[in-house]
Amino acid sequence: MAPDPETIFSTAEVFRLGTGALSAHLPDLMFPWVMCASFSSELYLKCLVLVEGGNYGKDHDLKMLFERLTRNSQENIRKRFEPKRAAEDARYAAANLPARPRTDFDYILEVSSKAFVKFRYAYEGLVGPVGWGNRLIDECVRERIIELRPDWKNLLR
Repeated sequence: MAPDPETIFSTAEVFRLGTGALSAHLPDLMFPWVMCASFSSELYLKCLVLVEGGNYGKDHDLKMLFERLTRNSQENIRKRFEPKRAAEDARYAAANLPARPRTDFDYILEVSSKAFVKFRYAYEGLVGPVGWGNRLIDECVRERIIELRPDWKNLLR
């Protein structure tokens, strides 16, 4: 049976809500938070690939899944990302915090692409100094899905 993009989207929504619940307990629950966030991202990307008529194969790598999207969606997501990044960078700078890590789209996608595996096997020492930063990209992918399927805006199962 073919995967249902609507079911994938609603499952991604549940994991996104899970990150919200876990965020109140950071940094103590960082690993489960990243697991929920990265799985939600994976599901959003798989959903969008299916909505566009594609096939995501057996990929779990977020960068590879992003590359399976149509050029139109890739450009749409990148365009949505830039103002979000600029606003977040400005908030960070205004708070006079230490130097902010790189925030450009390609870097964030690259360092976050294998977070699910890295954090799932954290006990093996796979987690490096940077392992998750995909929240803004995740928001943009979700917005693109809702743009294409507006009736899913409040979908939750």
